[in-house]
Amino acid sequence: MSKVIDFNAREFRFDETCVSCDGDEVNAGMRAFVTMSFGNTEVWEIGDWCWTWSQIRRDLKLEKNTDYVFRFAMEGGVCDTDDAVTLAHIAPKSNWEQRYSYLLDHNKFMPVICKKDGDGLLRIFELPFNTGDDEEWVILLVAQHAVARYFAPVSAEITDSLPDTTYYDWWNEGREKKRQTQSGFNSVDGINIAYESQEFDEAELAARLKKVGDNCSVAFENVTVRFSGAEGDFSVGSSVDGSNFAFENCTLTSRAMSMIIAKLGDGCNVGMENITVTEEGIDDLIDIGGAAFGMNIALDSITIPSRVFRLFDAKLGDGCNMASENVNTESRQNDPA
Repeated sequence: MSKVIDFNAREFRFDETCVSCDGDEVNAGMRAFVTMSFGNTEVWEIGDWCWTWSQIRRDLKLEKNTDYVFRFAMEGGVCDTDDAVTLAHIAPKSNWEQRYSYLLDHNKFMPVICKKDGDGLLRIFELPFNTGDDEEWVILLVAQHAVARYFAPVSAEITDSLPDTTYYDWWNEGREKKRQTQSGFNSVDGINIAYESQEFDEAELAARLKKVGDNCSVAFENVTVRFSGAEGDFSVGSSVDGSNFAFENCTLTSRAMSMIIAKLGDGCNVGMENITVTEEGIDDLIDIGGAAFGMNIALDSITIPSRVFRLFDAKLGDGCNMASENVNTESRQNDPA
């Protein structure tokens, strides 16, 4: 019979030995109480929507030549771009090469319990290992490019009340819901779209943005977007996740820029170079929606009204990076302070 080690948030801490080979920051997250569907619980929430390698550890002294099981619950650890890393290492301190490593993302290591908890995914893992001739051990829990919550296993009474699922059933169901939400806009995931040396109005821009789904690549080069006036359909559909947008040598109205910003969702990458944003439509900006997470935005040589430029700040959520160079936001006649 294996001895059981249950996760206890208070016995873990950030791993101070975790370093980045390129000097980037490591260890994003915190230990905190959160309210979940089954009540308040203390969790370690680690990782972000960028690429911050985050790692918590617990040091233990265990009996030699003994079978153990490390048991914990987990929510999150996934992202819409499907490239998150979540894993666990259980290693003797004196011999890292003899570690046990468990890949927790997707279904690479199967949980003993997998439940649908609202729109979330609750998994309980039991990781087996044998101590052999070693007494000093360390447990490391890792997350990258996603936010993962690690916490103590919940009771059978709670898990029995939740519907069974698998990672892929849950993932496909979520993607299908998103496709149904976007189906009225005829958006398509994973396509490449390029517009070069074209001129069209804002309503046509909206129609083209509606076609953009998740994980797309969109390029505008030498494009001019004209003002459409008061009449027209300027909705761009739902925001998209994990898509790449590149704009170069373009002239856009203020309303057109607000439409582009509204389209940005979690994990998008945006590059804009040599862009002029006119004041046309500055009093008719569309709603850009809520903040997005994990975006990377690079702006270079942009002329833009300050009111429109502030929309970028409003769109930035946790884990976003925005770099701007040679951005001209001089106050204009129709751009009140």
